[in-house]
Amino acid sequence: MDRRMWLTTASVLVLLAAAGLPPGFQSAARAANFAVTVRDAWVRAPVAGQTDAGVFLRIRSHDRATLVGATSPIAAMAKIHAMHTENGEMTMRAISQLPLPAGVEVSLEHRYHLMLMGLKRPLQVGDTVPLTLLVVDASGARHRIAVAATVRPLDATEPPATMPMPMQ
Repeated sequence: MDRRMWLTTASVLVLLAAAGLPPGFQSAARAANFAVTVRDAWVRAPVAGQTDAGVFLRIRSHDRATLVGATSPIAAMAKIHAMHTENGEMTMRAISQLPLPAGVEVSLEHRYHLMLMGLKRPLQVGDTVPLTLLVVDASGARHRIAVAATVRPLDATEPPATMPMPMQ
């Protein structure tokens, strides 16, 4: 391997490591045949002093895929959560993946959502929270989907006005 190739490879590895994403995830923009659309992404402002916040959005994959996680530079971790009611009581639990059927919009607004845990700073209404969704397509290729979510008031229950954000 010549010096130029070695430096290029080393630079790419440093950039990937700096992104804080699991190894093996590639930019979805580089996958010409993989398309995902995310819309209505928002974060519910947490109660003062709380270090967790719910993220809500709608996601549609052109082809069958699976949401396997998320990251955000403002949180120690992000997890996919499923909510359900049991004996009249709402419970939620982390799940490792969420199927994205081809061409079907999957709502992470009611039964599912993302949870940012270990917030590194307080969130204020109107802030923009950067997120990276981690998606595996049907062939097993891994993709990163960049999303910007707006912080909405604690009592917000509906998504903001629809503003499609095509992501590739």
